[in-house]
Amino acid sequence: RITAEVTGYVNAIQDYIYLENTGEQGPNGNLPKFAADQTDALIPGVEATVETSPLPWLQVGGSAAVLDGTGDGLGADGGDGELPLLPANTVSGFVKWVPQSTARLKNPHLKVSVKRALDKDAAGRFEPFSQFDEGFGPPFGTASTRAYSVVNVEARTTLALGLGAPLTVSVGVDNLLDETYRDFLDTYKGYALSPGRDVQFSLSTSF
Repeated sequence: RITAEVTGYVNAIQDYIYLENTGEQGPNGNLPKFAADQTDALIPGVEATVETSPLPWLQVGGSAAVLDGTGDGLGADGGDGELPLLPANTVSGFVKWVPQSTARLKNPHLKVSVKRALDKDAAGRFEPFSQFDEGFGPPFGTASTRAYSVVNVEARTTLALGLGAPLTVSVGVDNLLDETYRDFLDTYKGYALSPGRDVQFSLSTSF
């Protein structure tokens, strides 16, 4: 009734390509210049997941991901420094209700999940959008991001209506609580918030 997995890894990448904030201004004097550059990078990480079914109709689980990365010549003193554009560390969990199928409803389930992204600081001047943290950009936006939590809900079932092909219906709401946040890898974080509440509905069938 319990499954668990822990994965650790270290990636050593020669000539790793990354996007660098040059600190220079573009032709109009407002937007910074970004440039693709390369460095020898070391990227270690740990990922862990656990899932269990304490009851036949109930599933719960959680996961965590921790990632780091350094590159040659990216430090303030010319030594090793943090790689830009790495994701924030995250912790997630879910609860899934799986009632028994009926003559009309096949494989129904209701799932509630929570994702917690931790604080993430920009990797110095090389980080895209670093001008927002260092005070020489516009008085809005950010390069570093603060911790946030997002709640998602999904309900899904397959309808057996005797039409010759089953219909699968899904209704979901991402960011149910309409949390105000900026995701670290959101390319609009310097200018806008990440998406608010998003309602999705889908209807599909097989042939």
